[in-house]
Amino acid sequence: MAVQQEPSYRRNLGKVSYTYKDGGAQGEFMNACRMAAWRNAIEKHSISTDCILDVGCSYGSWAENWRALGFKKLHGIEPNPEAVEKARLVFDEVEHGFLEEVVGSIEPSETVAANGVIVHILEREAERRFLEESASLVAAGGHLLFSVINCEYYVTPAGRE
Repeated sequence: MAVQQEPSYRRNLGKVSYTYKDGGAQGEFMNACRMAAWRNAIEKHSISTDCILDVGCSYGSWAENWRALGFKKLHGIEPNPEAVEKARLVFDEVEHGFLEEVVGSIEPSETVAANGVIVHILEREAERRFLEESASLVAAGGHLLFSVINCEYYVTPAGRE
């Protein structure tokens, strides 16, 4: 009988909390691309900027970007305790825990984001659960937005289709 292994995002806790700010020129480029995509989405789909729930907010590196995009309240979720402490310095509120642990205790938000998180979830079933749990946090009529950093990742021998 095979031993069930914890999903990648639990095994790698604390090893994947790096942000675009740690990535030099490539990180700056990725950040600029994401900002342009977010501006477009906000304008095109009338996305509420009253509050954003940032799932996997890491160290809060996107706080400045969220504010530049017009978000008034920043609410984050982050499982890495080291990252949570830093995120609390720049976010209005940060929940500590994995999404599946805190999902029942958080009020739905009109705008929920998973910005650069999915690439760290290697198992298909765990990815599906993450998206379903994230979607459960979206208020009626709201939006769930997520980014995929490298589409080539999804067609490699890692098993993605």
